[in-house]
Amino acid sequence: MTLVLTLLAALAALALLTWAHVVFWTQRLSRPLRGGTRLEVLTDDGVRLALWHYPGTGSPVICCHGVACNSRSFDLDAETSLARDLSARGFDVYVLDLRGGGHSFVESPGAIGFFDYARRDAPAAVAFVQTRTGRRPFWVGHSMGGLIGYEVAVAAAHSLAGLVAIGSPIKLQNLRGALVKGAHLVPTLSLLSRPLGGRLPVSFISRVLAPLAGRRPLWPQTLFFGPSSIRGSVIRRFLVDGVHAVPSAVLSELARRMVADESLDGRSMSLLREALSSLTLPTMTIMGAVDLIAPIAACDVTEHRQGRDHEAVVMSIATGAPVDFGHLDLLFGTHASTHVHPRLAAWLADRAGLCESAAP
Repeated sequence: MTLVLTLLAALAALALLTWAHVVFWTQRLSRPLRGGTRLEVLTDDGVRLALWHYPGTGSPVICCHGVACNSRSFDLDAETSLARDLSARGFDVYVLDLRGGGHSFVESPGAIGFFDYARRDAPAAVAFVQTRTGRRPFWVGHSMGGLIGYEVAVAAAHSLAGLVAIGSPIKLQNLRGALVKGAHLVPTLSLLSRPLGGRLPVSFISRVLAPLAGRRPLWPQTLFFGPSSIRGSVIRRFLVDGVHAVPSAVLSELARRMVADESLDGRSMSLLREALSSLTLPTMTIMGAVDLIAPIAACDVTEHRQGRDHEAVVMSIATGAPVDFGHLDLLFGTHASTHVHPRLAAWLADRAGLCESAAP
């Protein structure tokens, strides 16, 4: 009995110390959002989404984050913020918090699926921005945010002015073996997440690890960032401000795409990729040469965009970048503001001009 009580006391002390550690380092590393003004979007099923507005007089642009992230991916600080960069260049920028992430709160976050993102949140944001501005917005999505953009484009291409997918693996069967093997663990993780409301607590874990991150290029940092491509202080801030708990249903759907190559409605993902060939919508893919999450082979849709307005960009030393880019450093790496953001902004400006000249 004494041993049991001792173990319980030790576990309670460990839990208390962990909680104190997270609270202390969150307060120390977190930075308030300074760039955007919060707007609210209502979806067709009654969810209120946070949409952060960075005003500009030019074409509207919607930015959408990836899995386990939130809107802060696009605005961690003044130096790395894609949202502020595009706004400063004149674009009217709207950064979306998908349901259950960031400031888009829901009562049952564990029940959220990829379908909700692609068929409810994204269309609601697009309709809101189009009504507010009187223009079709561009969609700029990172990782899963780009996959959501593909779904929107195929379902309602007329609603968008263009689509940019940054590190978005639409050919999930071409992911590296380790990720595909990891997909088989998702059902087990989903079961373990049930006592936590059906969400994997990656945000809590990231805050536990945040003080140690960026000190040395160790795993899992090397999985998400290219070598020597991001400051440690930015990684630590991202882990505190930019990471969010993941609904297990979303992971299950993404895992099914990896293993079975299935789309939202259970059909082969090849049908979605083939549908890209008929899109008249301008598209751009930005890929990192050493992206271990979304390698080039999984992201490049050039073969499906033959004869269409499409630009594929690989950020690497071989193509003139100072470093080989990974996954998250495409958004807020040390060289993103000087090599990725300007290239993206130039593409948007060119296509915005084409859209205006084609308008009645």
